[in-house]
Amino acid sequence: MNAGVRIPSFIESLTGISDTMIRSAPSAAIVVREVSDFIGDIPLVAHNASFDCKFWDAELARIKHCRRQEFAYSSFLVAGASPVTASAKSQTGRLIRFAKLPLAGRAHRALADAEIAASLLVHLELELRGRFKVSDVSHELLSKIQIAPKAKLAHCLERHQEIQPS
Repeated sequence: MNAGVRIPSFIESLTGISDTMIRSAPSAAIVVREVSDFIGDIPLVAHNASFDCKFWDAELARIKHCRRQEFAYSSFLVAGASPVTASAKSQTGRLIRFAKLPLAGRAHRALADAEIAASLLVHLELELRGRFKVSDVSHELLSKIQIAPKAKLAHCLERHQEIQPS
């Protein structure tokens, strides 16, 4: 999308996206309105949700909309529910290698980042179902896991299972 501002050289180096590439792209307002209408109030998962949330909220405010959904942080989920131990940032790469997840393209590009976040989420769901015998991996559960200390994850999951309707 075209945000109407020049892309800084640092961002161009990081993402490979240049001003030339976005010159004829639709405006941010059009894209944000279409995405907002498409997702409605469905909860979202983002790898670095605090970063994504700030941008999402700011762009929604520009078109006089408000966010209607909560975000779960896959980086926190990776840190809490995976067998790999390290900081959440370095852990992501280690978990991708450990789980042999496919890399879809260049990091820091929307499609590739979305695909790896989805792969991480599916992997973590399988981990929760297999290792912890969780039957329903809901956004509500993900929200609980992301704030639970790793040492208390099993207790968090047990409590969640106890309060689930039969």
